[in-house]
Amino acid sequence: MIHTAGGTRLVDRGIGNSAEAELFDEFDAWETKFLDSISQTRTDTQPAISITVDTTHREKVLELDPMYTATVVSNDVISKDTKYNAKRHIEIKLSEGMTYKTGDYLNILPTNPEPIVQRVLRRFNLHADDILTIQGVGRNLPVNTPISAQDLLSGFVELGQPATRKQVEGLLARISDGEDKDKLHRLTADRIHVEEVVARRVSLLDLLEAYPDIEMDIRDYLLSLPPLRIRQVSQCLSSSGIR
Repeated sequence: MIHTAGGTRLVDRGIGNSAEAELFDEFDAWETKFLDSISQTRTDTQPAISITVDTTHREKVLELDPMYTATVVSNDVISKDTKYNAKRHIEIKLSEGMTYKTGDYLNILPTNPEPIVQRVLRRFNLHADDILTIQGVGRNLPVNTPISAQDLLSGFVELGQPATRKQVEGLLARISDGEDKDKLHRLTADRIHVEEVVARRVSLLDLLEAYPDIEMDIRDYLLSLPPLRIRQVSQCLSSSGIR
């Protein structure tokens, strides 16, 4: 035993019965005594960890003006014009010190909806907590900085905007000749692209899912996407903030 060789016992051995519901409570009580004992015997005063918070990371990467925290009071759909668009009434309470007047616009830095992020993760066989490090010249992407796949896809690129003709043409070069390639090529025609892609808000992800034989890795997918943009909404005054 260690104590027979000169060691000092810090606390009595903890014993618990796994059949009892109080097992974890007993462990917590023993752990508290153990940690208190360790803190009394330590000679250094350095904290176990240190944390630095950067609250402007996305704005810096996306080259936007400083953004401030606000609170959404309500978010209600008031009308649905089409299958793909809806008008909303949103009330937002601004942070203390922020000012506004009638006629101003409110800039909102959004995040991509969780269901779309999950679809991208599945398409490229990624897990939400996989860590990606992008190396090279920055293109509104966080370069040389480890970031989770979830955070990268949620906050830095547009996942849901309609596919551009350039994006469709990029897919054509990645698919073998055949019926699928003919269908894709059809979408590059001006009128058809507007009616079947833009109006229906068919995204690059939608096309990749519709044509699974297209070979594209996560690098090329990210390079094909525009950076996440701010949304501007009109506003009028209210007693609690902005409507």
